[in-house]
Amino acid sequence: MGLSRWVVGLLSFVAAALMSGPVRSDGVNLSATASPSSSSRLPDIVSIKLKMSNAFLLKGEKVVLVDTGGDEDMPALLSALSREGVQPRDIALIVLTHAHSDHAGGAAELRALSKAKVVVGAGDKDLLIAGRNDELKPTGVMGWIVGKTMVKPTFRALQPDLVLNSALDLAPWGISGKIVPTAGHTPGSLSLLMTDGRAIVGDMLMGGVMGGVAFSSHAGEGYFCAHPEMNRERLAWLLNQGAKTLYLGHGGPVTAESARKAFGINLKTTGQH
Repeated sequence: MGLSRWVVGLLSFVAAALMSGPVRSDGVNLSATASPSSSSRLPDIVSIKLKMSNAFLLKGEKVVLVDTGGDEDMPALLSALSREGVQPRDIALIVLTHAHSDHAGGAAELRALSKAKVVVGAGDKDLLIAGRNDELKPTGVMGWIVGKTMVKPTFRALQPDLVLNSALDLAPWGISGKIVPTAGHTPGSLSLLMTDGRAIVGDMLMGGVMGGVAFSSHAGEGYFCAHPEMNRERLAWLLNQGAKTLYLGHGGPVTAESARKAFGINLKTTGQH
């Protein structure tokens, strides 16, 4: 019985990763609805350190925010945006790397303030709508401790505007890069890859220890991962796509070489699809 549930879970992951075409939450194909920007460029990436996680501000022709932190992070997030000359109304798109409370907990409030579209991976759509983390699967003792003592299991629910099943070009938002599905940490995890090799990868891996408090530039396994082998495969794929600097949800940034060594990835033979 346990094996059957594992097989069903794995098949659900693969289905979420392989479904084609980014769509709105109402089922409309996104490629038919996105308005092109007059130009796109490499964005400035501003790291925003919040209570338990990092958010990222992408300043290109338009403003894109990656992750929002938890609901308790909203004052700090708004303050950080203001220091960068950004008001909520300036945000054109909110990308959630995954639907866990420390990354998506503030999304509902920020969308109400900004009117920005919210993007989530298809595999995490139901988590976001329910406002609840999936079952956290610790990768070690520290993950078990953190999961029991520090992670809020619920957050304010949100109906996403865009549900992503495949890669999405960010050119309509004036940014030279794309969003790509990287299922592993969660079924619907997303990463952003700029054309110069900078990548924002959420909780695909972690920098340092204690969420990046120390040795934050040293890549390592995160505290939780639903499917570690799939996560490793998607990391290898990203590195083979040219990712050079990885911006993380906890700690970081780390170099591609640090990530490769931490996960034992051989770029010549692994992760090429």
